Amino acid sequence: MKRADASKPLRVSVGHDSRISAQVLQDAVSRGIAGSGLDVVQYRLASTPAMFNSTLTEDKAFLCPVDGAIMITVIFLTTETGSNSSQMLVGLGRQISKTF
Repeated sequence: MKRADASKPLRVSVGHDSRISAQVLQDAVSRGIAGSGLDVVQYRLASTPAMFNSTLTEDKAFLCPVDGAIMITVIFLTTETGSNSSQMLVGLGRQISKTF
């Protein structure tokens, strides 16, 4: 991602679903993003539409808008793969990682 105003670091929001282990995953993802020099806003428990809207909504109280958003969630593909799978999504509906 590139920002028109290069004097400010990019800001990424990170949210997760209601799984017990989701906070641990969010913290690890956030550390990795912050380690790359980007600002991170943790929304904690959030819906996918809320994370998408964090890239569009003007709201200083919630540090919006952000330059990108990641939603940590689980999809269930048991009929296709025989197991649960995880995926991460980025704002504007683009998938940043294949299901793993």
